Amino acid sequence: AALAAGAALAWAFPLVTLPAPDGPYAIGTRELVLVDSARAEDLTPEANDRRVLSVRVWYPADSAVGPAQPLLSRDRARAFAGAMGLPRFLLDHLGATATHSHPAAPLSAREARWPVVVFSHGFGIGYEAQNTVQMEALASHGYVVVSILHPYESLATRLPDGRVAAAAPEAVVPTGPDSARMVATFARLGTERDTAALVQVIRDAHAFRDLRPSVDRWTADTRFVLDELARRGAAGAPDALFPGRLATDRVGIFGMSFGGATAANFCTLDARCAGGMNLDGLTFGDATDTPMPRPFFFVSGAPNREMHTLFFQRATAPAWSMTVARTQHLDFTDFGWFSPLPAKVGMLGGIEAARMHAIMNDAVLAFFGATLRGQPFDPGRLTRHADVALSRRAP
Repeated sequence: AALAAGAALAWAFPLVTLPAPDGPYAIGTRELVLVDSARAEDLTPEANDRRVLSVRVWYPADSAVGPAQPLLSRDRARAFAGAMGLPRFLLDHLGATATHSHPAAPLSAREARWPVVVFSHGFGIGYEAQNTVQMEALASHGYVVVSILHPYESLATRLPDGRVAAAAPEAVVPTGPDSARMVATFARLGTERDTAALVQVIRDAHAFRDLRPSVDRWTADTRFVLDELARRGAAGAPDALFPGRLATDRVGIFGMSFGGATAANFCTLDARCAGGMNLDGLTFGDATDTPMPRPFFFVSGAPNREMHTLFFQRATAPAWSMTVARTQHLDFTDFGWFSPLPAKVGMLGGIEAARMHAIMNDAVLAFFGATLRGQPFDPGRLTRHADVALSRRAP
């Protein structure tokens, strides 16, 4: 029995090897803590709390120096397991999983200024490194990726003063008498094709939880991080991140789920957005009612294939819409690498993790190559994948 149990655990939670990035650069990584002293933290009861943001950065390096960063710390792995309703020790193996990113590596000297891409995670159980495979792919091809952890609406994380900023349980797993109606409403995002009806479905989905304050808060986080990186760099501050080396005046931005909504909201409001991408996230905030004015890439999983139709059709800048078959929502994260078990119970859609991440890597590299580096956008890079359906609009 013990041998059988051990074999079952080894199958369900195997040691993980992440796919190697294929760009010409090695990858460095750093962590920053930024405090917005001008903004109160309205998600805690303490009146004097300020908004504290943890930021992880991936960047191109000339060589891999020092040990690699683990995929998840023990605390983070156990918090994620608990949020998923698993025994907390079951994801401890992820702490022994090495990424391809090296904290000691210096920024490459091959370019004077590097294009910047900002990332926002999903709501509730999301965290800043949840799409490490895409971060490493981008960094290996010459982008500095800045990923923001939005506290109190993300997976539990320890703040510099020792407190733990965790999302409320209802932010992770919606409960209550309306939960069945909510599921039915979201199901219509995969089937409704009438534009007027889609508008009503989206408004119905918004009505289950008022997330307008959250998308405004996450958008403000994004603007502050870019402002602060630019300010410190221009001033030559001792705690600046690569002073003078980051092109923060014209950036790419992408996000998964609610982070994708944040990307859309930021691109609607802020002219620094050269191009944005939403990975399977419902639209909230100003982007709900304002046609997208900047290049944008809408990505949907199979259950939500009509979710972005309205916003894609009315965009006033070049727009792309991609649907990926055989997917569920969590396929748009690193989760597919953690264990084969979620696919067996329907939490993932059946697409192989390697295939899914090849698609997402091709999407971010093709899109940000076009919007930040002026490279021709090659649709064949995506349509060569059998699970991809791609459309483009050029208003």
